[in-house]
Amino acid sequence: MAFDGCSLLTTITIKSAVLANIGSFAFRNCSSLSEIFIPSTVTQIGECAFNGCSSLTINIAASEVPSTWDPNWNVDNRPVNKDVKFEGKYVHV
Repeated sequence: MAFDGCSLLTTITIKSAVLANIGSFAFRNCSSLSEIFIPSTVTQIGECAFNGCSSLTINIAASEVPSTWDPNWNVDNRPVNKDVKFEGKYVHV
């Protein structure tokens, strides 16, 4: 629940090799969160990590959601863009 309820948080970029896990409910109710980039180094995302993030678009480097992520990691079914590269801005491949 690291950022649970941080209503002023708008974007998050996780740099490669810095973070491997995003815990359950980590960004729950971050109502202003509009975009997150998740590199392929993130091997686990917990249950309901983005629950209540009603404006969120999720960008992931992987071509598919890893099977090691909790089945309910994106319980609100927020849009997920796959095969995204981060080079100072989002570049869709």
